[in-house]
Amino acid sequence: MRNTLLIFALLCLTLTARAEGDTPYWEQPEIYAINKLPARASLTPYRSTEEALRRAESELVLSLNGEWRFWWTATPDEAPVGFEAENYDDSKWNTIPVPGNWEIEGYGYPIYTNVNYPHPKNPPYIPHSDNPTGCYRKTFTLPEGWDSRRTILHFESGLAAMYIWVNGSEVGYSEGTKTAVEFDITPYLRKGDNNIAIKGLRWADGSYLEDQDFWRLSGFDRGIKLYSVDHARIADAHIVADLDETYKVGLYNATVSLQNTNNEQFKGIVELSVLKTRYDYAKRELKCEKSVATFTKAVTIGAESSLDVDFARKISNIAPWSHERPTLYTTLITLKDLKGNIVESTACNTGFRKVEIRDGILLLNGKPLLINGVNIHEHNPATGHVVNTDLMLRDIDLMKQHNINAVRTSHYPQPTEWYDLCDIHGILLVDEANIECHGCGTGWHESYPEFHPSHREEWKATHHDRVRSMVERDKNHPSVIIWSMGNESSDGEVYGEMYEWIHERDKTRPVQLEQGYGGKHTDIICPMYSPFSELERYASRSLSKPYIMCEYAHAMGNATGNLREFYDIINSSPHLQGGFIWDWVDQGIDAIGRDGRHYWAYGGDFGAHMYPHDENFCCNGLVLPDRTPHPGLMEVKKVYQDIEFEYADDKLRIINNHNFNDLSQYSFSYTLRCEGRIVEQRALQTPQCLAGQSVELSLTLPAMEQGKEHTLELAASTMMQDLTRPGTLQNRVMATEQFVVQPYDFTHTLPAGTIEIDEGDGWLAAYAKGCGVLFNTSTGALSRYVSGNRDLMSQLPEPWFWRAPTDTDWGAGFQCTANVWRTNRRKALGATVEKYDDRVVVKGKYYLVDAPSEYRLTYTFMADGALKVEAEWVRQGEYVPELPRFGMRMALPQSYTNFTFYGRGPWENYADRNESSFIGLWEQSTSEQLFPYVRPQESGNKTDVRYLELTNDCGIGIRIEGLQPLSVSAMPYRSEDLDPGLTKKQMHYSDIEPRREVILHVDLAQRGLGGDDAWGAQPHDKYRLTAESYSYGYIIRPISQ
Repeated sequence: MRNTLLIFALLCLTLTARAEGDTPYWEQPEIYAINKLPARASLTPYRSTEEALRRAESELVLSLNGEWRFWWTATPDEAPVGFEAENYDDSKWNTIPVPGNWEIEGYGYPIYTNVNYPHPKNPPYIPHSDNPTGCYRKTFTLPEGWDSRRTILHFESGLAAMYIWVNGSEVGYSEGTKTAVEFDITPYLRKGDNNIAIKGLRWADGSYLEDQDFWRLSGFDRGIKLYSVDHARIADAHIVADLDETYKVGLYNATVSLQNTNNEQFKGIVELSVLKTRYDYAKRELKCEKSVATFTKAVTIGAESSLDVDFARKISNIAPWSHERPTLYTTLITLKDLKGNIVESTACNTGFRKVEIRDGILLLNGKPLLINGVNIHEHNPATGHVVNTDLMLRDIDLMKQHNINAVRTSHYPQPTEWYDLCDIHGILLVDEANIECHGCGTGWHESYPEFHPSHREEWKATHHDRVRSMVERDKNHPSVIIWSMGNESSDGEVYGEMYEWIHERDKTRPVQLEQGYGGKHTDIICPMYSPFSELERYASRSLSKPYIMCEYAHAMGNATGNLREFYDIINSSPHLQGGFIWDWVDQGIDAIGRDGRHYWAYGGDFGAHMYPHDENFCCNGLVLPDRTPHPGLMEVKKVYQDIEFEYADDKLRIINNHNFNDLSQYSFSYTLRCEGRIVEQRALQTPQCLAGQSVELSLTLPAMEQGKEHTLELAASTMMQDLTRPGTLQNRVMATEQFVVQPYDFTHTLPAGTIEIDEGDGWLAAYAKGCGVLFNTSTGALSRYVSGNRDLMSQLPEPWFWRAPTDTDWGAGFQCTANVWRTNRRKALGATVEKYDDRVVVKGKYYLVDAPSEYRLTYTFMADGALKVEAEWVRQGEYVPELPRFGMRMALPQSYTNFTFYGRGPWENYADRNESSFIGLWEQSTSEQLFPYVRPQESGNKTDVRYLELTNDCGIGIRIEGLQPLSVSAMPYRSEDLDPGLTKKQMHYSDIEPRREVILHVDLAQRGLGGDDAWGAQPHDKYRLTAESYSYGYIIRPISQ
């Protein structure tokens, strides 16, 4: 039985003579399980085939989820003695939900750390003086008729270490927080009421293998249940639904593992059916339709033994499974006795597909895959690691909306339901084992054999157990296309052993190891955060293995810059097949401050100052903790889209980059705009275009007004199921492109007319069209600008170079290396005045004290009352650091909340993240400009702005016109409000208050966001402000009623 008996012997250590002695089990790596049953596929037992096909709630399953009696202590020694006894009085205990995390429920401290262990590093030892311990008790009633059958206790996930008792008798022991665990508790049960007791530890020796970059929380992340089986049962099933070389004929192989615990042999029949299945979106359930294959075999299972029953058949006209067409079948397995009575029936998803690597390229059903992926952690801001169906569906729905086709289950197997949903909705999975020893070191060091779990013999078995648990549980899911043996752990001998075991057990999927570096323990070169030089080097070579980044484009805070550059390189080589962005969701936890305001907590919060933490490094997501998309997710959607457009000379080319789908499901349209306003908007006839091909259409646009910018927008939309609202279809735009078909004219001519000038000692005033300006002629500074009886600005334009550091800025140390730009001190070097009939020109020259450089300002007040502002900066010092931004800042009245701009929008965008932001005429409010990143930082910028207007509700305000494209922002916050200084200081969004003013930045440019990583990488050179000089200009115009 696929080595089951050997595995069982290894795992099920006897409970006789098993005193722990001076060293507890949780400090002995060799002891990671006692009496644990072998890992198996997630198969629910049913009494009838009808129930099995519906995947309904089974009367053979009893959920133990809900409230449990609970007692928490700071150390194991303080745990109540004898609490496992049946008659123990727990009436004074508290209760805790299962599933549920202790720290979220108020027991102990949530700890976030990335690399460092939350406890001293000394494998396999854990401090006895600080190892919180939770004791659980629950009484349940054994369902009628179960007492004559076997009862299995199933933990969907365990604890770092846990001891289990039933009715006072010790059942077993297990380690591992993210894998399923089962125990046969039949000998300990009785009719009626029964009691289960569990003692769990926050940390154990196995915690050295669970050093993932996430919140370190305790408790049961997933549910607990009992299920009942006969003494003869379906113990497991391994379904291999492959395809032949034509990818049209299914190669179906199934091994059904039967077990008989009786002391008499069992004779019966195994029936197996493969049924075409569809998903009912309204009812959120699978509906089985016609059968495409049936099998029947008589079986005899010896007393107290096991039997594997094999089935095989070629099935013609099969509909393959893929992420684009997730066609499912159901495998129905039924065990009957010789009288035809059903002993047990069960069912599982089946998808026919072939995953293979050929010529160094990863293929799905013969097509090269492009992995447009993300990493995901199990995270709910309200409940910690406890996620539910609705949240999973919300994640999948958002992923599908944004062209994400793959997920890496970083860095542990996800709940079983996640795999079912990915099977149904078409998400490709890299399934990763619950192994990471990051804190002990990655790569190789000569000291590793002395202590590192990846290189020690006594740690091998627990490594194997974690990989085996993953593979056996998830082996039947078509969505799983790659096995991963873990993350950021040194590539020791044990990985070679596990690699060989997986390939022997499952010959249909490749195996990867992040630390394998393309060596013999991995089928895929799967690095993280590859430098662009490495990507380019690999792209230029012929590879024998696919190159798929297991992590890239670190999306911490306001990041996800230069994503297009990644894909330009990826698309240049068939071996570079995409990657998984780090990561999907910001791991912030709901918290309420003393002022009653909500915020998302991160590392160092909750009073956990005595433990190591990595601040907000847990917030690297493309969505906020509540799943609100970051602006960067729109860039991901654009770069990941499967349809491309090209337009030139009245010819439109549509490129279909799907693997399997033609374009028949899409509706196409175009919109021609003149400076943001619609000129023509039409639907296009959907072209016939197969996957991987392109089609050319004629597209003749109407005559365009000369001197006006015209843009052409293309869109492809399709009707998609809204997975968050059962049975609801939505028309969703999945691919877009914009072309400038007639450019903007930035030229400016002086208006006709005259101005009046008044001047005195050190000052000059000029008037035109009801407007006036006042200058300091000694310094060249603008002192006042009025229109009618109002000042246009509460703070006049001043040179401004600083931005509130983004998380990637912090990672690169930019808050320190560019610190001189915070102060903005300058010394006036003199001024000149040029007076004309139709204008006055005032020029000021300044020296920037803290960043040795020269700054020149030129103001031109014109006959129409407008003010032209021109600025030039020239580097002088040898060690002048890079500029965060080059521009000017001014303050406007609080009432100027109506923000209209013609430029890239609607969401915030930056020089290296603006492909998804189209040039348009956008009308917004200043109150919605600041995106609520978990930690406040630079936000709200708009690029390629031609002009903007800020007005109050009466239509009074100002207009800014660029003499070239501008980079602007307008919000009731200053950079200083979002900038804690040289250290982060546990700052949260709730710490900032909107000002009673509108702060307007009018820049030539701002430093790019970057995002290759968040611990040193700079934005790419072309997005950095490192030139020797910069100059730009804009015009300010009053807007009156």
